[in-house]
Amino acid sequence: MKKFSSLFQNKVCIRLLYATSLAFFIFAASCQQAGPTTLVPATPTPQPSVTVVSPPVIRTSEVAIDFAEPLQMERQQDISFAKQGLAITAGHTSAQFISKPLAVTLEKPAPFLALSAKWASVITKDAKLTISLRASTDQQQWSEWQRSSLDGDPRTQAGLFFFPPDSKFVQYQIEAECDATQHSPLIQSLKLRFISPGATLPSALSQLNSDTFLHRAQWDCPDTKFPVKQQKARVQHLIVHHTATANDVQDWPAVVRTIWNFHAFTNGWRDLGYHYLIDPNGVVYQGHVGGDQAAGMHFSCANTGTMGIAMLGNFTSQAPTEKALKSLKDLLAQKARELRLDPTAVSYHPSTGLNLPEIAGHRDANASKVARVCAGTHCPGDALYALLPAIRAEVKAQLSRPDSLVRSFH
Repeated sequence: MKKFSSLFQNKVCIRLLYATSLAFFIFAASCQQAGPTTLVPATPTPQPSVTVVSPPVIRTSEVAIDFAEPLQMERQQDISFAKQGLAITAGHTSAQFISKPLAVTLEKPAPFLALSAKWASVITKDAKLTISLRASTDQQQWSEWQRSSLDGDPRTQAGLFFFPPDSKFVQYQIEAECDATQHSPLIQSLKLRFISPGATLPSALSQLNSDTFLHRAQWDCPDTKFPVKQQKARVQHLIVHHTATANDVQDWPAVVRTIWNFHAFTNGWRDLGYHYLIDPNGVVYQGHVGGDQAAGMHFSCANTGTMGIAMLGNFTSQAPTEKALKSLKDLLAQKARELRLDPTAVSYHPSTGLNLPEIAGHRDANASKVARVCAGTHCPGDALYALLPAIRAEVKAQLSRPDSLVRSFH
């Protein structure tokens, strides 16, 4: 028994000695590979960084104002509240109303704050009603008043405004005038829609140039699955517009998204009214869904047989840039060739009952005597409208040169 115990102890000692020697050998080998310094824990294998880039998202917020009830105001001149709304006080021919400052209800708009205004009113043909807005960061310093343009169809009664992204407050001003028979406009309600179109990615902006054509997806148009309504009559007239919006913008795709939201929701058209838009850099944007033969919403409630092309900006007193005009002429030339139109011809337009130039300005519809036509627009602005005769002649000359149509707008 004593021998067995001694033998067992010897075997245990041998095994312990063997294990200690093996551990020492492994440790020595590790030290030799690592060098004379202390062992450093292994670092994880570096992984490539992934930057998730999201497309711009349109955000909105609305404020509804009902004039059937008295509201706090900053200034009131010859205007009265009634159960039906605001009206010029009896015995007066004009009036003004300036609201109290209203807080902007949209957080951190980018790249600017856009604001659409839509009002309901009862107004005769010769009476006048305008809405103006201004913005402030502190209610002390205010921007200049921006007046709603007279370039949309008067029946839509809406306007679009642009302000700096840090604007915290807005004010609206209503100005009204009676017609010759002393009928006062009646302003029933006003809805303000704050719009943040989202800033276009810098990488996308840097790739834009005067030869660029952007499809809807490329300017980040939201997918609303808008049902396409095709025109029964073929397109016979190309209508030139301006959008009557700001000229000093850096992010033009954001402006297009803003106009899309304005047309789709404020005007209730569910999509852009124009078929194409052109920015001051000459970039052309696909507008209304469904192609050239789709029924747009742009020509004074008489859209049948027309295609709308809008120049981004206000061209009442200044002309478009040379790059924008070149893109306009290129686009008109391609569409005239595809549709077999004569750029200098005049032809009958059944919806307005007028003989119109086949390249026309929006205001050309004003002469219509058809009751359903929404006459009264100043679009496409005096400066651009004055250029249309020369544009027609240049487009016709361009069509005579077979190698002149090098751009594609499809």
